[in-house]
Amino acid sequence: METFPNNHDSKEDFMRTLEIAHLYAKTVTLGLTHWPRTNAVMQRNHRMGVSMSGVAQYLHRYGTDALVELCDAGYARLKAADNRVSAQMGVPTSIKLTSIKPSGTVSFLAGATPGLHHPISAYYIRRVRMPANSPLIQCLQNAGYFIEEAKDGIPGTTMVVEIPVSAMGDSASAVDFATAVASSSDDTNAGSRQIRTVADLDVEEQVSIAALLQRHWADNAVSCTVTFDPETTTKKDIVGCLNRFQHELKGISFLPESKGVYAQIPYEEISREEFFERRASLRPIKWDTKHVETKHHVFCDGIICEIREVETQ
Repeated sequence: METFPNNHDSKEDFMRTLEIAHLYAKTVTLGLTHWPRTNAVMQRNHRMGVSMSGVAQYLHRYGTDALVELCDAGYARLKAADNRVSAQMGVPTSIKLTSIKPSGTVSFLAGATPGLHHPISAYYIRRVRMPANSPLIQCLQNAGYFIEEAKDGIPGTTMVVEIPVSAMGDSASAVDFATAVASSSDDTNAGSRQIRTVADLDVEEQVSIAALLQRHWADNAVSCTVTFDPETTTKKDIVGCLNRFQHELKGISFLPESKGVYAQIPYEEISREEFFERRASLRPIKWDTKHVETKHHVFCDGIICEIREVETQ
């Protein structure tokens, strides 16, 4: 269950969200599967994992001390909620309550950076691949999105859509491009207000954020992939970092940067000016309602589902 602390205007508002997230996750633990042994474990442990995304944005906005305070207060609120709700449901308290999940699509929909990870840039292009015959292609073209054919694979089968993204939370339509550029050039401190990117963090600092969240928030594992430049980070650096944090983490991954490997990489850094220039050319997407799923699952029992045909509008 994913939450987004940076999207809340107050600490108490986020605490209330945590209670609602807990109630949903606790209810899910009451469900039964087709495997008795699995059910026995679920009914005994009621394990859940209320997660946070947008950690990098929260750190940028409020700082480390505020994040630690939020994590400690949030975990205490979840613990109290679990004691209360478990008693009301007549089930054991959950052996685990919190996690930091990898995230991805869900966090993007909320305008949040995924999990604890920092963005590759304050402004970047997100490339999405989709079938060339998808009805979404025309909708996106009409809205002004740049679309081109994939440069790999079978010609004529795949298209790539470029979506300008801001990790700073800038609005697509509310910000005037000329004003934004002018304010950027006039303010000598504008650069210092930009969110830190993964390039600004060395291996040690990336691991330390994971360790901080493991200590103050997650009782399940923290999902963290540490990105490093193989030209400047040595094997000795990584081994030393793992030795220092080996008792503070349940697991961690390391990924060397891959520059220039793909012609259409999923994420590409762009400037603030280019971001606003691209966004200024976009229009609201008018989805084609004629193209809907023609088959819907209406009832499932075991591995068998009834299928109902639905006419397109």
